[in-house]
Amino acid sequence: MDAAAYLRSLHDAARSVGRQADQAGVVEAAVHEVSRALGPAAVLLSEGEGYRVCGASGSASVLCDLPKAAIDPHCIVHAQRALAISDLGADLPVDVCEAWRRYAFGPIDAGGEVLGLLAIARPPAELSSLDLELLCGIGSVVAVALEQIRLRDRAVLDERRMRRLSGYFSPRVAERLADACHHEGSRVEASVLFSDIRGFTHWSAHREPAEILAFLNRYFDRMTALVVEHGGIVDKLIGDGLMAVFGTPFELEDHARSAAACAVAMAGAAREFDGPDGQLRIGVGVHTGPVITGDLGGETFRDYTVLGPTVNLASRLESAAGQLGVTVVLSEACRSRAGLPTRPHGPIAVKGLDEPVTVHEVLLAL
Repeated sequence: MDAAAYLRSLHDAARSVGRQADQAGVVEAAVHEVSRALGPAAVLLSEGEGYRVCGASGSASVLCDLPKAAIDPHCIVHAQRALAISDLGADLPVDVCEAWRRYAFGPIDAGGEVLGLLAIARPPAELSSLDLELLCGIGSVVAVALEQIRLRDRAVLDERRMRRLSGYFSPRVAERLADACHHEGSRVEASVLFSDIRGFTHWSAHREPAEILAFLNRYFDRMTALVVEHGGIVDKLIGDGLMAVFGTPFELEDHARSAAACAVAMAGAAREFDGPDGQLRIGVGVHTGPVITGDLGGETFRDYTVLGPTVNLASRLESAAGQLGVTVVLSEACRSRAGLPTRPHGPIAVKGLDEPVTVHEVLLAL
């Protein structure tokens, strides 16, 4: 290979690889360009404990996955040259050696991280200095393309996450939740709100799925907006139920008052909808107390949430509102700080508690 052929091959590879929109396209383009210039080739991408053969041309029958233990990343990245199987810095099983002993390797690395290897079915001794330069040069082009695709995919995912978060939280809360990688558990005081549509189960049993979803989307759009307006976050939607939290992840000085005011606003907004048997009726329960707050889940799925007895009692209060035939009920802890006109009910038995509790009905101006 002369200098002109080297420059032409590198230019063609950069143009072909750079046009690809995904990893598979990059691999296919790289294999094609390397094969055209240097002979049968393969791309090995780093995956788990090994290097996965992602593309090959003309020699697939002798290829096998290469264990990651076979690769010395320091050797690969800093040598910046084609390497033979004997140069990789590890003792390999005989079958692996036999499969790869005739291959030359070029690094695909970005910032010192080995993303993969370019391999051609010729030992380094058979390659000219320009051949070796071309193999490593195309490896650099592939690394840049793979890194760009990774960054683009991450940006798209982050944008989707922010758009999703913004539908449930105020912009300030959404930005904080999206920026933080992990929220360690902590105990704080907050107010928790649960709401539910009365008679919805019976009503939905006689409706088409599209009608049910359209109704719930309109309803939740209104209710979640009220939660955000009052400084809370929507923790989750459960069927036709909603759970909201006030006072975390940002401190809210009057979280009990804000949560109670939100409950009243939700009761008023419900009257804008036609419900299962006329005007929509909802039940809302609010309790104030200590909660455990943080991220819940594992590597596959992780969600910010609140836990503890305060959450459980708030849920029971929403159920109590239905039993009493009222719209909004507050616990004593919330009522004492909310400053709303109320009427006591009870003591009433609450599931999960040994002692009856007094609940307070908010007197709504209907």
